[in-house]
Amino acid sequence: MKKIFYTFSLLILLPVLSFAATYYVDDSGSNGDGSLSNPFNNFSDALNAAQPGDVIMVLPGTYSQDINTERSGQPGQRIVIQAYDPANRPLISTGGGALSIDHSYITVDGLIFDGEFDGSDVVKISSGGDNTILRNCEIRNGTKDGIDMNEADDVLIENCEIHHMLGGSLSNQVDAHGIVATGEQNLTIRGCNIYYTSGDCFQTDPNRDYPLWDNVLIENCTLWTGPLPADAADWNAGEIPGENAIDTKINEDAVGTSYRAKITLRHVTAYGFVPGYINNRAAFNIKEKVDCLMEGVVAYGNEIGFRLRGPGGRGGAYVTMINCISYDNDIM
Repeated sequence: MKKIFYTFSLLILLPVLSFAATYYVDDSGSNGDGSLSNPFNNFSDALNAAQPGDVIMVLPGTYSQDINTERSGQPGQRIVIQAYDPANRPLISTGGGALSIDHSYITVDGLIFDGEFDGSDVVKISSGGDNTILRNCEIRNGTKDGIDMNEADDVLIENCEIHHMLGGSLSNQVDAHGIVATGEQNLTIRGCNIYYTSGDCFQTDPNRDYPLWDNVLIENCTLWTGPLPADAADWNAGEIPGENAIDTKINEDAVGTSYRAKITLRHVTAYGFVPGYINNRAAFNIKEKVDCLMEGVVAYGNEIGFRLRGPGGRGGAYVTMINCISYDNDIM
């Protein structure tokens, strides 16, 4: 009887597992059926075809079209968009937003997104984009934010390089951040290299709005700035962009409540935020009603290494520092 039961169970499972499909996208002129031998030539057809559990393989090439998700995956059955050859990553180069994630359980792995210094966020993850994974990607060349998240929860950004987010100019300060998160819950940023931003490498709740954010983890990341190696956007070679490596904000209406947002920084290194551009330029600008745990954090070569700000109109930060290092800063 047991043998019959196990056989019956296996027969039920096999059709379910066989539904997962792989589709292919190439930058060729003609459109196909999505197979490797006859790939789609656009992301829209691939994303319309993909169901939960399916994979979209993007072949090497340069794509002058953006990626906009069409439907959600499911727990254990993500919709995956990834580079076919990680050693020859596809370039998504558009005069505007290159990637918009409006659905949940989406993974994007191994692509390069170039905003061409257009006036749009390069990557947007909206309130529908819960449980997004963005991994092994390069995000570059924007005059707004590299990644802009709005009320997306349980997001993982891992092993990504984000750089040259340059709004305004040295004489006309305009924020363009590496990563901005508004109303987020359970955000993890891991193993990322973020640099050359005219705003902050990471800022949470820039508009100080509802819903309230909580539980951010940033670990094993390097956040830095320095002289630009070449002219970019309206910036000149040798100029040093950037305000802070990390800047925290909250909604002032939450000050009188029990709410205190939690952020953990673990093995994060920040450097290069030297005097100039703004007053009190700091690597870590931890302020307002947050509870910040720092473990193994290093700040060097900055005007201010750790700017830990006490009570004000939006409350004061609670900060715990364990095994942290500050050196070669004008002020700790």
